[in-house]
Amino acid sequence: MFWILTALILGINIAPFLFFKTDIWNAQGIWVQLCLVLAVSYSFFDNPKKVLIKNKALMFLFGWVCVRAGITMFNSHLINRFHAQTFYPIWNFVMIICLYQLIVQYLNIKQITKILGYLRWVFIGTLLLCVLQHFGLGQFFEMLHKDNPQFNEYFNNPVVGLIGQPTHLAGLLGMSLPLLFLNKRRVDYLAMGLCWIILLFFTGTSKNDPAISGVAVGLVVTFYYLFQTKRKVFNKVLLLVILVGIVSLFILPKDVLLKYVSSQGRYDLWARYWPIAKDHFIMGAGLGMVQVLGINVGYTHPVHLHNEFYQILVELGFVGLIAFLYLVFDYFSQEAFEQTEVILKTIFLGFLVSCFFNYTAHLWFPSVIAVFAYSSMYAINNEERLRHG
Repeated sequence: MFWILTALILGINIAPFLFFKTDIWNAQGIWVQLCLVLAVSYSFFDNPKKVLIKNKALMFLFGWVCVRAGITMFNSHLINRFHAQTFYPIWNFVMIICLYQLIVQYLNIKQITKILGYLRWVFIGTLLLCVLQHFGLGQFFEMLHKDNPQFNEYFNNPVVGLIGQPTHLAGLLGMSLPLLFLNKRRVDYLAMGLCWIILLFFTGTSKNDPAISGVAVGLVVTFYYLFQTKRKVFNKVLLLVILVGIVSLFILPKDVLLKYVSSQGRYDLWARYWPIAKDHFIMGAGLGMVQVLGINVGYTHPVHLHNEFYQILVELGFVGLIAFLYLVFDYFSQEAFEQTEVILKTIFLGFLVSCFFNYTAHLWFPSVIAVFAYSSMYAINNEERLRHG
């Protein structure tokens, strides 16, 4: 089971090469679901560990997701107009629940640390790929083809990593930074520097623009890790960042500063969906309804809200948002005994911060890493309970 789950988590990187006739994101989804089918099938022949730890928070969230999806599908049946967009989210959520169960039942802290080590090398390799892409040597991935009408507008920013879009890459790099805290060798410090150069200068939607999402995620995970492990260093780094920020306000051109704080149209997007959120505030409009109702608020193509917490409010209502926040609170209340656990928490925190800016939870690549970080904490704590009787 260890090798199947390892292949699932690492294989996302090669999925676009295996399923090259579809887009990168769907290719990654196909890979994850095929691996999960294999893992669940294999579980019938492999004895799992006894699970002593309870996860009421996940139970409440999963229960509400199922109830809300059931209501949406029932209403669709009544008007004989079933939307596939309302089915895909519940199916994907069930896949995530399966991954959680498999990790908790079959992985231990030694295996989890090994997977983190493998992810570390994949992350370093991704950074090197970004360098090649910047110089036009990436070969396999590019943001836009020359026949795309937006090619000249976006200058075909080549730095897209293995996720296919620079802004998504920024969030992914930011939440993956804690992988370099695992060993802290010379190569890790060099990779940290390279990662920050990419985040600050090469991960905007337009060429040579920054992406505030990746910078914010990177800063938060760095501060959180240092606060948990090295308070004195935390104070010094925080002071340094504040000083650099103040100096930047005075020396950087105004147009550059505006690029870092630009909302990229998000405020208008959120405002248009507020009437829907208001009308369905308690129970939500239903899973997938952000895409279904997009045309009603002036969008010709279905959209994500670029804020997963707001999207939860729109689709699952206040009840769903409270259930999710309870899940987050319960996760961070889990005790962290070892460095591995601190790194897992830091990765998951980076994912949550990225969710404020992007539709990170709707992408398989960062979501699988986040679910691995989330589930592993419960797997490790379950192992502790088994060890102590």
